[in-house]
Amino acid sequence: MNIVFRVDASSEIGTGHLMRCINLADELKKNGCKCFFVMKDNGGNFAEEVENSGHTCALIYEKNQKQFLWKQDAELTIQYIRDKGVSWIIVDHYDIDQKWEKQINHHCNNILVIDDLANRKHYCDILLDSNVSRSKNDYVGLIPKRCQLLVGSDYLLLDPRCIQPPSKKRSGTIIFLGGGDNQADFEKIIPILSELSVPKPVTCIFGQFQPNTKLLKNRCETHNLNSIVNPENFKELCHHSKFAIVRCGLTSYELASFQTPSVTLSEKGVHREVANWLSEKNFTVAIDLNDLLNVKKANRHIHDAITSKPKNKLQVKPGSKLVAEIMM
Repeated sequence: MNIVFRVDASSEIGTGHLMRCINLADELKKNGCKCFFVMKDNGGNFAEEVENSGHTCALIYEKNQKQFLWKQDAELTIQYIRDKGVSWIIVDHYDIDQKWEKQINHHCNNILVIDDLANRKHYCDILLDSNVSRSKNDYVGLIPKRCQLLVGSDYLLLDPRCIQPPSKKRSGTIIFLGGGDNQADFEKIIPILSELSVPKPVTCIFGQFQPNTKLLKNRCETHNLNSIVNPENFKELCHHSKFAIVRCGLTSYELASFQTPSVTLSEKGVHREVANWLSEKNFTVAIDLNDLLNVKKANRHIHDAITSKPKNKLQVKPGSKLVAEIMM
């Protein structure tokens, strides 16, 4: 089967959508499928990330790169997929809704939508929302009657390595604020990290598309902190760290799977809901940035996170495997 993913990544929106799609594509490839990615040319080496994973990527260039024009985007996507005999198109994009999906429907057999927001109508055969705070009732009136709903943490599209048992050999603390542009937050956090009661050494991890990494690395060096950019062993670092400070996103779920103690930064919306759910289950402690910048308050949260133990595993079987089985 030929399967096409329509997903974007950039320094503004980060790389979480892309990474979960790659995780699903890897599983589909094991089932003999060929996976193609259609992505907006947002600069950076996002296509390289896809191709390094063994899949094919096509970059589409739209007249107005800053604004999403659904009709033009659909037409450019159709140009790419028209002769490929596409069995499934998988959409992971907050700007895409039923208008785009109805336009593309005649050029593929099935549509799977990956969503987090439950805030717009979709025209699809499967809708996947793996957010732990979501329920099927959230999609009443937003999807066709024929649509199969896959909701909840069982369907989280994590790297399959996240199913490993918790590591018994752990050391240090990692700080990761996502794959987008987080320079302003890092500049606030770096000076106070040495005052926090976290396991040493402390390592700041920057995404490969983080602007001004040279400046941030210099700041880390000034404060006796380690720093690395886009490490290939990122999952191993999550697995074997004693502690982590992260912004809520895909990495929050990965750390929960590894049962790595953490504090999770979240401000509002669905990310706040997810962070609170993970906190209730003792996978993390949900805080906001101001809590972290207050050293006394932050150290109380850090102590709570290190001493709390989750009662259950986040996933028993990789979500990508479950979704692939349903699609096949």
